[in-house]
Amino acid sequence: MSSRAKAKQAVYLVLTPPEFRPTSLWDVAPSFLSGELYAKNLTMDAAHYTARTFNKVAMEHRQRHDWDHRWAIVSKHLKARNYGKHPLASTQVGKGGAL
Repeated sequence: MSSRAKAKQAVYLVLTPPEFRPTSLWDVAPSFLSGELYAKNLTMDAAHYTARTFNKVAMEHRQRHDWDHRWAIVSKHLKARNYGKHPLASTQVGKGGAL
């Protein structure tokens, strides 16, 4: 497998609701208020390291009561085979998903 095929992970920074109280570095909020792409085309190890490092610092800020509720999550980017032939390929897509 080529290195390009392996580098399909992304890290997003999401703004969590105020009631989200993470207890581990891998907790995920049930909903997000907003999100932004932080890094893309990473290997799985690099993506997990990036998210773990960011969330560790966020947990330290939470303990000091100065957390801005940003949290890192890892997402795998998938590319469907024969995408152009898929019935949804002609659907208009805008920021945030299909329109």
